[in-house]
Amino acid sequence: MDQIKRVKRVPHLYERCYQTAAGERRSKYYGIFTCKLKRKRRVFPLGGNLEAAKEALALLLADNIKGNGKDLMPRENTRKGVTLFLNGRTNTLRRKWTRKNTPAESSARNYHTRC
Repeated sequence: MDQIKRVKRVPHLYERCYQTAAGERRSKYYGIFTCKLKRKRRVFPLGGNLEAAKEALALLLADNIKGNGKDLMPRENTRKGVTLFLNGRTNTLRRKWTRKNTPAESSARNYHTRC
């Protein structure tokens, strides 16, 4: 059974204790805080080492205060294309340079293509 507890004397740091199938007890640390710009709750996995988790959390919180958190990183531009097979001929529709989309964005947005 998982247990998530706040680590004492360290704000925004939580520990998840769990038992593996082999019976070992393990713990993972997570940073949980509200994003300053988007006002959304963010959960970042920080690993199994407490000291490393504290350092990583300090960097994440500093980025959050500055306003350049992970969720504000620009996405890479990629070229996308669609290949159609019509009567043995191959027609390729090319799209303009667009950013990588999440599945939610892909279904919600209409793409304009040109021949």
